[in-house]
Amino acid sequence: FTTLILLSKKKKGLLFFFVLTEILWSQPQKPTPTAIFRAVFWDRFMSSDLIFSPWGNENESNATLFTTRVGFSSPSRSFAYYGQSPLKLFTPIPPQTTEETNSSTPQLNQVAEFSFKSEQGRIQRYLLILLKQQQGTGFKVFPLSMSQNDLPFGSFVCYSQVKEALYLAYGDQKNVLNPGKSVKFSYVESEDLDKSKLKIFT
Repeated sequence: FTTLILLSKKKKGLLFFFVLTEILWSQPQKPTPTAIFRAVFWDRFMSSDLIFSPWGNENESNATLFTTRVGFSSPSRSFAYYGQSPLKLFTPIPPQTTEETNSSTPQLNQVAEFSFKSEQGRIQRYLLILLKQQQGTGFKVFPLSMSQNDLPFGSFVCYSQVKEALYLAYGDQKNVLNPGKSVKFSYVESEDLDKSKLKIFT
């Protein structure tokens, strides 16, 4: 707020006019995330503190780094990402020298990377399943889209990592689920419990 004082001369003295004016400062708009992620380990008893840069600028000296805890029994908390594809996940490298111990910038080891397609004005949402690589120390990323365009309300999606085709029946809906693929079903509301069961055949 500012106060504007106007003075007007009169014969018998000064006449004061007080005018209050309000300055409306435009509030800076909060940045919109490119994507929102949750992560979970596929392998039992796996857990790790994973580091990422929300702005995707982990190579810069002034980069902001966040740590998120990921386990195997339930998905992690959601974390927002404002940078461009790909999202990179890291683990800290233990310091080897006194200089590295005293450094404010941690040494990072990249363990996973996920490329995704960003769209203007649309926040992508993914659940990232992390699988141990057979060779090396990194993780393979298996993404599940949680965006409403891919997973509308009243539907569910089945994914398969089985090496053979599966045959799925849900109510009157039938689908073939091939290895590494997915199929979508619309929710069936029925008092007949048999119609609301998902049946899987080999």
